[in-house]
Amino acid sequence: LPSDNIPNGMNVIVAICSYSGYNQEDSIIVNKSSVDRGLFRSTFYRTYKDDEKRSHSSGEDERFIKPNRENTLGMKYGNYTKLNDDGFINKNTKVEGNDVIIGKIIPVKNDDILTQNEPPKYKDNSTLLRANESGYIDSVYTSRNSDGYRFCKVRVRSERVPKIGDKF
Repeated sequence: LPSDNIPNGMNVIVAICSYSGYNQEDSIIVNKSSVDRGLFRSTFYRTYKDDEKRSHSSGEDERFIKPNRENTLGMKYGNYTKLNDDGFINKNTKVEGNDVIIGKIIPVKNDDILTQNEPPKYKDNSTLLRANESGYIDSVYTSRNSDGYRFCKVRVRSERVPKIGDKF
């Protein structure tokens, strides 16, 4: 079979035996140099989803956009610099914990702001990467749902290297 028709990986030879009397009945001893060369490495994918919808409090639509600190309330403690102007992050961008991966704002209804001729205020409703994760943006998919509102799915790819205590 050609190599593009089968999964990528390697065969592992496993020997089941007693090892110097150390009660190794339910564990695996792995050569460190094999792990350093890539044995048992895996790729983990996590998908984040968000969608625009009508805000019940203000009656206006939520929007995907990069939030602006000057007219947005409740900005999250996170890194907004990796977002483009549409509120999405670019493919193959390296992300770390608390990076914003989907920017979204909700209009806030406040009659006092309109009478003072100030710009309209928004509330931040962005999606952050989990604090203890890091990786690369694998794909960004946007489309419209049956109600006509946009939705977004962002898939983050991270490589997992085995370490002491991992289960197999």
